Amino acid sequence: MLALDWGKQIHARIIAEEVEFDSALGSSLVNLYGKCGDLDSASHALNAMDDPDDFSLSALISGYSNCGRIDEARRIFQIRSNPCAVLWNSIIAGYVTNRQGIEALVLFVSAKVNTDSYFGAFFITAMATEGDSYGETRGWVGCGALPVDGLFNLVRAGMSLEVPKKGAFVCPTSA
Repeated sequence: MLALDWGKQIHARIIAEEVEFDSALGSSLVNLYGKCGDLDSASHALNAMDDPDDFSLSALISGYSNCGRIDEARRIFQIRSNPCAVLWNSIIAGYVTNRQGIEALVLFVSAKVNTDSYFGAFFITAMATEGDSYGETRGWVGCGALPVDGLFNLVRAGMSLEVPKKGAFVCPTSA
């Protein structure tokens, strides 16, 4: 892979020239290695940072997720005691990518961030896709009538959800 080879050469040059390893540089290296599937190098780049920023953690979460290593992605996510929306998006996307929609739903409902319309739109799309994997055309529906866009409205309104088993319906409960 040409991009990985060039990235490693640039990284080696950065080390040899003793270039300051700031968060922008570290995040770029983690992102490069993660996208190229070299997760050991991505992890080493992250560990070389004094205080990895959320974008670096997100890049590593995405790298692990895209390689099917969701448990390691979750371990990286849990580094932050109060994850931001960027990290929540990354880990939820990771679970959806790995076809673990129920866990994605659990994380979405438990997200302790001020979710915006992008976050909600992402999740709704993810759940619709996950629903298709179970042979449904509209994704998960609740109590026989609640479409997935209704699920987002319930979550935004502060209602809790009973988390279903795979293939079951999502039913709102009063908070």
